[in-house]
Amino acid sequence: MNQNLYSEALQYEQLTQTIYQAILQNEASNNNQVEHNVEVMGRSGVKHQIDVLWALSKPELNTLC
Repeated sequence: MNQNLYSEALQYEQLTQTIYQAILQNEASNNNQVEHNVEVMGRSGVKHQIDVLWALSKPELNTLC
């Protein structure tokens, strides 16, 4: 990936994180989080790189978006 394309993609990922964070600030729950460039262990034990991770934590639901 060339440097300009990488830079644009990184800016888009960071903008996405900012938007999700703003949405979560309007939610009542404080257990939610948004992170950028995260590694998550899959069920098979393989690590996956996630550009923007939106982790929702509610009593009836724990999920990654």
